Amino acid sequence: EERAFMTQALAVLGFDVLPSDANFLLVKSEMPLYEPLLERGILVRDCSNFSGLGERYIRIGLKTRDKNKALLRAISEVLHG
Repeated sequence: EERAFMTQALAVLGFDVLPSDANFLLVKSEMPLYEPLLERGILVRDCSNFSGLGERYIRIGLKTRDKNKALLRAISEVLHG
């Protein structure tokens, strides 16, 4: 349920979300998100050292609805200042 919720919410924000059956999502952004989210106290997996990926890719773990909403709010802050 949270995977579908987060996939749709991230797509609405303009992100490419790669299909997943795991408890995490691989997300491609037009801008790097790792550092700005870390500055807000949110740790996501920086995928820049994965072969074929770069700093515009992050991996996010699926959490509770409240925590996922907090992540979405933080991402919106990064995108919209």
